[in-house]
Amino acid sequence: MLLKILMATILSMVLASPARADFVADCMKKSGAEKIEACTAAIEQDPKNARAYAERGDIFRLRLDTDRAIADFDTAIELDPADAISLSLRGEAYLHKDDTGHAIADLNQAIGLNPTTAGFFEIRGFAYAAIKAYDRAIADFDSAIGLDPGFSQAYGHRGDTYRAMQDNDRAIVELSKAIQLDPAFAGAFASRGLAHSAKGDTARAILDFDKAIELEPDNDFYYRFRSDAYTARGDTARAKADLAKANTLQPRLP
Repeated sequence: MLLKILMATILSMVLASPARADFVADCMKKSGAEKIEACTAAIEQDPKNARAYAERGDIFRLRLDTDRAIADFDTAIELDPADAISLSLRGEAYLHKDDTGHAIADLNQAIGLNPTTAGFFEIRGFAYAAIKAYDRAIADFDSAIGLDPGFSQAYGHRGDTYRAMQDNDRAIVELSKAIQLDPAFAGAFASRGLAHSAKGDTARAILDFDKAIELEPDNDFYYRFRSDAYTARGDTARAKADLAKANTLQPRLP
């Protein structure tokens, strides 16, 4: 009788182990709803699996389900306080909630744990720019680019920051570099177009907005930017057409 019980126990362990491994593997490699399901199963099997919480939290973050993302990152960090990636991703999630204080605190910790990751500086720089701490933002983008000279997003955000500082010439240089590194960077074209508009160069601005729209035809802001440029040139018909298109894509208050 004892032998039968022992054999049954061993058999159940043999059968359960591959399933457990599969849940963990799927949590790492799946995407979307399948990833959430697999990570949830992995957590149910091992409530101390920090990586599973972090992976599921990242999907929630990408879905802008920010509160659930932060809750998962909280648990991942509690289980593994040295997880710099989870700290940085929780910082990004806080940015979605416009909670720059918590975002910067998380990025400070992430950078303290891993000061050679360019992306951590880039995210913190974005947070500093959001609160108009432009000098700190520029310093972080400088650090990001120093660590990764091909980091197009860092050049783009540094250009956006110079534009916010009304230094449009430097903004154009930075955004042009971002575009050189990533010719499909629609946001950089749009931001450079705004810098050209601010300088009164509506012809170049419209060319940049044209390209941004070509790359992301469903972004209503790009049509609004081009509409403003057409208005500045006195081309009322095209300005109205772009505004109508923008409102079709996403109605917004005037």
